[in-house]
Amino acid sequence: MEEKKTLHSGRLLLRMGKALHTELAEEAKKYGMSLNSYLVYLLSKRKEEEKAKRELLPTRISLIRSKKVKLTLLSYFFPEISFRVLKEAPPSPPEIKVESSISPDEKDESLWRVSVNLESEEKSPYEIRITIEGTFRVQEKDATENDILKEATSLLLPILQSLILTITSQAPHGPILIGKMRV
Repeated sequence: MEEKKTLHSGRLLLRMGKALHTELAEEAKKYGMSLNSYLVYLLSKRKEEEKAKRELLPTRISLIRSKKVKLTLLSYFFPEISFRVLKEAPPSPPEIKVESSISPDEKDESLWRVSVNLESEEKSPYEIRITIEGTFRVQEKDATENDILKEATSLLLPILQSLILTITSQAPHGPILIGKMRV
């Protein structure tokens, strides 16, 4: 038997303390929004935050193995982390540019270094520039450089996503949640 979804009217009577009501009204005014629009914005943002948290892959600092190309993340570090607040307005969805590069180890042909640079575009409420570099061991001798780059990048991106969420979670405009990215 099929359950029918209840469609709600879109109207909701909400009771709250006077202090919270005043605080929210002042914040809405600061952003040039009605209290209703501001509350809808906050609720929508919170809903997206929860969705993104469920989608983020758990990361471990220890070895991370890939399933497609046989490679193992041995270590990673962040040679560059830059974060700055740019605007005094609620954020629009950020535009994020991701670039990655790869280079073989000179001494060990099974080791590869992959660098992923993530940078916010102009329309973001934050200026973010983060680079992560990982060292990978590749077990397959016939794996192409492009396959290694794609797979290594897909292992490093969740670490970047988690870092950005941590950096922006308490920032003035709220967290930047980066969903699944295609490599």
